[in-house]
Amino acid sequence: MRAAPLIALVIPMMMAINPLPAVAENSKSYPRVDASISIEIQNDNTYKSQDEDAELNDLFTTTEPEVAFHFNRQLSLLVHGVLEPVMDPGPRDDRYFEDHGFYLEEVKLQYDADWVFGFGGKFAPNFGLAWDAAPGVYGTDFAEDYEFAENIGFGGGLVYSSDAFGTHTRLRPARSSRITAS
Repeated sequence: MRAAPLIALVIPMMMAINPLPAVAENSKSYPRVDASISIEIQNDNTYKSQDEDAELNDLFTTTEPEVAFHFNRQLSLLVHGVLEPVMDPGPRDDRYFEDHGFYLEEVKLQYDADWVFGFGGKFAPNFGLAWDAAPGVYGTDFAEDYEFAENIGFGGGLVYSSDAFGTHTRLRPARSSRITAS
C-alpha cells in the first residue's frame, strides 16, 4: 500500500480569544473567561494500492476549543472539547468533513494557591507526551494508542522553596477511574 498525505493541506491554526483588554498578569480582574481554539485540517489520500478497497481520500478536521472560567485568582474551571472524526471511512469511501463528533475531553476544577494546588474532574493524567511531540507526519497518530485521556479523578500537590535549593513541587498521584493499584 502506498499512501500520499497532502502535507500542504495540513494546516495548524491557533487563535486566542480573550474578551478582556490586555493587562499585566498581576492586575487581571476576576471573574474572567479565557478561551482558545486549535484547528487542524488534514487530508489522507491513498491513491494507488494493490488492495483497491484501500484507495480513498479522507479530508477532516481536528478542532479543539478550550475555555477557562477563572472565578478568582485561585479557583478556575477548565473545559476542553474536541471535534474530530468518530468513525473510520469505509472501503473506497471518499470522505470530506463527514462523520465528525464533538465530545468534552477535559472538564476539571482547579485550585492553585501559593503553596498548595489541587484539581478534580475529567482529565488526562500526565503520562508521556509523544502523542503531541512525536516527529513525522504520522508520529503522533501511533502514539495516541497509549494516551490516557478522559479519566475521572483528582490530584494535587505542595510547592516548597528554599534559597539554597530553589522551588520544588511534591505531587500526590492523581486518582483516576482507569488507574488501579497493583
